[in-house]
Amino acid sequence: MSQVTTAVCCAAVILTGRAAGAQDISDLTYTGLTFTYSAECYGQMLCLGTAYTNIVTPWAVLSGVEPTWSPDARRVVFISGGDVVVTSPSADRVVLTSTHGNSRPAWSPDGSTIAFVSTRTGRAEIHVMNADGSNVAQLTRQFAVDVARPAWSPDSTRLAFTCQVEAGNEDICVMNRDGSGFRRITSDPASDIHPAWSPTDGRILFATTRFDAATPLLATIGADGSDVMAVGSGVTGRLPAWSADGAWIAFSWFAPDSVDYSPRYGLYAVRPDGTALAFLGGGGSIGGAFNADVVVVDGGAVDPAWMPPTDALVEGPATIFAAIDHCTAECVGIHAARCGDRFEALEPLRQGGPRPFRWTRRGGRPRPRAPARSRQRLSQWRFPERDCVSRDDVVARV
Repeated sequence: MSQVTTAVCCAAVILTGRAAGAQDISDLTYTGLTFTYSAECYGQMLCLGTAYTNIVTPWAVLSGVEPTWSPDARRVVFISGGDVVVTSPSADRVVLTSTHGNSRPAWSPDGSTIAFVSTRTGRAEIHVMNADGSNVAQLTRQFAVDVARPAWSPDSTRLAFTCQVEAGNEDICVMNRDGSGFRRITSDPASDIHPAWSPTDGRILFATTRFDAATPLLATIGADGSDVMAVGSGVTGRLPAWSADGAWIAFSWFAPDSVDYSPRYGLYAVRPDGTALAFLGGGGSIGGAFNADVVVVDGGAVDPAWMPPTDALVEGPATIFAAIDHCTAECVGIHAARCGDRFEALEPLRQGGPRPFRWTRRGGRPRPRAPARSRQRLSQWRFPERDCVSRDDVVARV
C-alpha cells in the first residue's frame, strides 16, 4: 500500500487564473453548504435542518454566499451578513454597503460597475454602484412585483434579471444599464429564472419549467425574447453560469448521492449543445463547534462562478500544501491557499487519492508501480475501483 504525506511551505505570490473553459471544479468559485440536524429526527422526512454557508475561493474559504468574479480575476465580490463584500488574495475583505438586505452582486464585464439587489427602499429593487462602492443608484422603480439575480450583457450596456411583473409568475426581463428600456422578454406561465448572458452570441441562458412542470431545465432565449431553445435534449439544473469563452455552462443541481431526508447539491458542467455533461463535485466547509446532539452534514455546493482567464500574478502571502508519494517520491497533489487551514491541507490528498498503484514483480519482490503520466489534471483522472488506493485510505494513513 502506498503512503502519502503532505508537505507545507510558504510563497509570496498566487497565480489567480488560467485559460478558461477547463472542465474542473478548481476553475469555479461557489457557495458551499453545511446542514445541521437534530440527532433525534435525522433520517426522517420532516426533520428540518439549519444551513451554514461559505464561499470557496482559490485562496480561502470565507463566510458568505453568491460569489462573482471581477473581470480581471483579481477580486471576488459576494454577500456576507446581507451586505456586498469584496476580497482578494492580497487584501482583506472590504464591505461596500451598509444597509443590509442586499443580494446577488454581479460585476460588469468592463470592470467599472457592480449591480445588486437591495431592499433598502422597502422592496427588492436593482441597484448599481462603482466597483469601490461609491455612487449607488437605483435602477428599477416598481417595474415589477419582485426582481432578482441581475446578469450583465457582454458589452456591459444591459442587464437581464428575474422579474415578477405579475405576482407569482417568474419571468426574464432586460433593461439598459441606466434603468431605461425595461422589457419583459418572457411571459410563459411557467417559471423562467436565473438569467446568464452568453459571452459569445448574445443569447440569454436561464432555467425554466416550461418543458417540464416538475423540473427546471436549462434553455436559451434571444435578448429580444425570440427563439427559446432547450439546452441539448434536456439538462436539469438551476443557477447557470457561462465560462468566459462560452465553451462551458456550469450549474447546480442535486448531487448523485443526495437523499430526500438530507439533500446534497453539486456542481455540474455541460457544453452549450448539451453534450459532455459531467458532475464536478463541490462541498461545504464543515467546521465550527457542534454538540453531540447535532448531526452535521455536507450539503454540497451552489452558485457557481467561473474564474475569468488571466495570466496576472497577485502579490500576497500563501501556504502551499503538497502531497508526496513515499514509494515514488512523486508529488501527486499541490494546492495554494491564503488561509492555510486543515481543510485546505486535504486538497492535495483529494488530488492524489484516486491514483491506482498496480503491483509488479522485480527481482522476486512485489513493488508498487505508479501509472504513466497523463496530460489530464490529477483531479480529473478516473480509474477502476480494483487495485486502487482510495482517498479514505490515504487520509487514514496521514
